[in-house]
Amino acid sequence: MKPLSDLRVLSFTHAASGPYAGRLLSEWGADLVKVEPPGGAFERQSAQHHHYLSNRGKQSLSIDLKTAEGKEAIYRLVDKADVVLESYRPGVMEKLGLDAETLIDRNEQLVYCSISGFGNSGPYKDRPAYDPIAQALSGVMHMTGNPDRKPSRVGAPLIDLGTATNAVLSIMMALHERERTGKGQRVEASLHETAYGWGGMWSVFYSLHGYVPERMGDKIGSYAPVGAYDTNDGNVYMSALGDPTWEKLARALDLDDLLSDERFADSDSRRENREELDELIESKTAEYETEELVDHMLERNVPVAEIKSVPEVLEDEHLQARGMIVEGETEDGDPITAPDVPMKLGSAEPERGKTPPALGEHSAEVLESAGYEPDEVADLLERGVVVGPRD
Repeated sequence: MKPLSDLRVLSFTHAASGPYAGRLLSEWGADLVKVEPPGGAFERQSAQHHHYLSNRGKQSLSIDLKTAEGKEAIYRLVDKADVVLESYRPGVMEKLGLDAETLIDRNEQLVYCSISGFGNSGPYKDRPAYDPIAQALSGVMHMTGNPDRKPSRVGAPLIDLGTATNAVLSIMMALHERERTGKGQRVEASLHETAYGWGGMWSVFYSLHGYVPERMGDKIGSYAPVGAYDTNDGNVYMSALGDPTWEKLARALDLDDLLSDERFADSDSRRENREELDELIESKTAEYETEELVDHMLERNVPVAEIKSVPEVLEDEHLQARGMIVEGETEDGDPITAPDVPMKLGSAEPERGKTPPALGEHSAEVLESAGYEPDEVADLLERGVVVGPRD
């Protein structure tokens, strides 16, 4: 039995963050119904990489929420649900009659989780937002990229997926509290707050030191040497935080003489003279091929890594050994490769649903689970209130 197998979730989510939050719940056993409009959720239509990442193994109920019959069906499902997860802009669910107050009034044990760009209050609440917008407003983008170039976004949707993780954590806390009180509640997670929370160390830095930190590309402002270094056939990333690791790096590259050089005598001086230091280090790393250098430095306990491309990552022996690279299929049977959920439990394995559902694939059985008779379901399908899978 999976740890969340007694959890019933209705998911009104689209794009990246909401569907990924649903995946984290469903792959650990939650009975999750993804409620989609008749044309399908956004990511199914326009962001299929997110669709195949986040919707595998879910149930799909395709229903027109703008009809009275569609809303009634949702109400009947809510009466038996533990969690509602939604990621529409503030006000949309209220217009549909599916807001937190309405649904918790029907089911006082319901945990209602809203994922949004900026939360459900405040001056920005009605702004549209995606991951890079949150990065821009939070300071994360200002600190990302090279100092002589304009700011850059982080190269993966970490704020989307981090917000999803925060949403699931909020749901779990609310369910835990429900064990004591018997009552549900509304919880929130926003892209903006996740981005600021994760990048907020720079706020602390600024308040401590009184000057504005600037982006440094592959470097880190607080110590040196650190960064990407050329090899004979590529590049690696190395990090020498603290004197002991610096000494190991210098000796590994036959730069022992630098250990007595006043320019690099301590952390402050190495940071002040990082450009000279990096040039000296790179003159040595360039003599090695990448694989050779990585082996050489790891033998001497220096933090180092190849900078891998996406195809190289898929061949990574450690990710494979940890079961993080899983194979699946599209609805049409085409193969896809995706990451597993990034958490491990000693008591259970995730579901690892291999294929996302076809649009409306489970519409009939989901409605029947809410007490609809087969002829009632057939009528809703015939009138287009509910959409079933294509033949």
